[in-house]
Amino acid sequence: MVNEKIVLSMDNITKTFGGVPAIENVCFQLEKGEVHALIGANGAGKSTLMKVMNGIYTGYTGEIILDGKKVEFHNPIDAQNAGIAMIHQELDLVPPMTVYSNIYLGREPVKNCRVDFKKMEKDAQKLLDELGFKVSSSAIVADLSPAQQQLVLIARCVALDARVIVMDEPTSSLSFNETEELFKIIKDLANKEKSIIYISHYLEEVFRVSDRITVLRNGKNVVTELTENCTVEKLVKWMVGDIESFNKKYIRENKFDEICIEAKNFTQLHGCVEDVSFALHKGEVLGIAGVVGTGRTELAKMIIGAEKKKSGTIYLNGKKLKLPNPAVAVKNSIAMVPEDRKLEGLITKRTIADNISVSSFGRHLKAGFIDYKLSNESVDKMINYMHVLCTGRDHIVTALSGGNQQKVIMGRWLNVKPKVLILDQPTRGVDVGAKAEIYELINQMAEEGTSILLITDEMEEMINLCDRLLIMRRGKIIDEFDNSGRVLTKAKLLEAMVG
Repeated sequence: MVNEKIVLSMDNITKTFGGVPAIENVCFQLEKGEVHALIGANGAGKSTLMKVMNGIYTGYTGEIILDGKKVEFHNPIDAQNAGIAMIHQELDLVPPMTVYSNIYLGREPVKNCRVDFKKMEKDAQKLLDELGFKVSSSAIVADLSPAQQQLVLIARCVALDARVIVMDEPTSSLSFNETEELFKIIKDLANKEKSIIYISHYLEEVFRVSDRITVLRNGKNVVTELTENCTVEKLVKWMVGDIESFNKKYIRENKFDEICIEAKNFTQLHGCVEDVSFALHKGEVLGIAGVVGTGRTELAKMIIGAEKKKSGTIYLNGKKLKLPNPAVAVKNSIAMVPEDRKLEGLITKRTIADNISVSSFGRHLKAGFIDYKLSNESVDKMINYMHVLCTGRDHIVTALSGGNQQKVIMGRWLNVKPKVLILDQPTRGVDVGAKAEIYELINQMAEEGTSILLITDEMEEMINLCDRLLIMRRGKIIDEFDNSGRVLTKAKLLEAMVG
C-alpha cells in the first residue's frame, strides 16, 4: 500500500567513483510539507545523494520513487520537470543578468518568436511580492546582497512549481537577521506543502527549522529520527563519534608580553573601516567579533595589502612594514586564510600538491630550481598531519569536501610557518569533526608561538579559542574583553556586538 504522505523515496542508492562507493545502500524518505534535515561530516555522502536525486549523477544502483512511481533522471532538467529543484551552496546565478532573467532562465516566455521581457519582468515581480521578498525583479543580480541572491534562487524554485526543494548550506553567507527571515520563508513554504531537504553543518539551525533528521556517515545511513527526539550530543556522536574537543575551552599558559604585530590608524579608502588600531602578542589568539558588515574582513585584507587603505601603519616586531600586496605580506611571514576559500583561497582544478606547495617553493630550491622530490615529501607530511581525506597529493582539490579543502589551505600556511596567521571564518561549511581538528590546530599553533587573528561568526569559537576579543561595530573597535580564563558568556558578547 502506497503511503500518500511520502512524496519522495530513495531506496538502496549506491554510487561509486573509480570502484570506490561514495554512498552505499542509502535510503531516504521525504514527506509532503516536511522540512527534513540531511546532515553528516564532510565526505559523508550528502551532496552525492542529492546529486543523484537531481540527475547530476547517473550510473547508480537503487531506485528513486516519486509520488509512488519509479523515476530516473538523466540531468537536472529532468528533475526540474518532475518538480525537484536544488539550491546549491555556491549560488548558481548569472550575476550580470537581471533578477527576472535568472528566475526564468531557460524557460523564457516567447511572444511573436521573441522573448517577452515585459511579461517576464511583471511575472517575476508578482511572484517576489507574493513570497514577501523585498527584491526588484529588474535589479541586476550582481548588485544584490548574498541574502537577496538566496531569495532569487528560492523564487526560481517556486516559479518551477517545485514540490521538493533542496537547500545546501543556505545560510553560509547570511547574517543573523537574514537567517531568521530565511527560516520564516522555509516554514511558509512547508505550510504550502512544499517539501524541503535542508543540509547544514550548523546544528542549532537544524533544530530550529527541521521536522526530522537523517544522519549519514561514511556514505551509509546511521539514523533517521524526529528532531524533537534529538540532542546536539546525539547528533555529534551519530555523525563522527565522540569528540573530546567538541565545545572544549582551550586555556593556554602563554605569557603575552611580546608584541608581535601592531596596526595603527587603519582607515579604508572606500569603505567602513575607520581609524582602527590594535596590537597582537606572540602566541596569542585575538578575536575580532562583530555582526556581518562591521568591516572585520576588510580590516584583515588591509593588513595584508589585499584591500586599499586611506591610512594605516603596520609594525612587525617593532619594525615598520610596507605591505602593498599579499605576496609581500607572505615574505614578511604574515599569511591569511580567506573567508571565501574557493574564490580567494584555492587554486581550483589543480592538485593538493599545487595548493599546499605554492607558497613554499622558495624553501625547496636546489641551484635555483625547484626540488619537487623535497617539495612532495613536505606535501605528503602535511596531508598526513592535517588528516586530509584524499587519494594522494595528485587529488584535484575541488573534488575534496569543504572541510578537507579548508585543511589544504591551512596546510599551505603551516608549511610556510608564518609568524602571524589571519583566519577569516576558518570553519565555515565544515562539519563538527573537522571543526574539532581545526580548533586543535589553532591551539597548537598558538602554543608554538604563532600569533593568530581570528574572525568568526560563531560565538562559541570566539569564547573557547580566543585569549582576547576586540568588538567591532560600524567599522570601529568599540570594546575589548580579556578572555584568558574563558569566562566570557555568549550573552555578554552578543550584547557588546549589537549594542
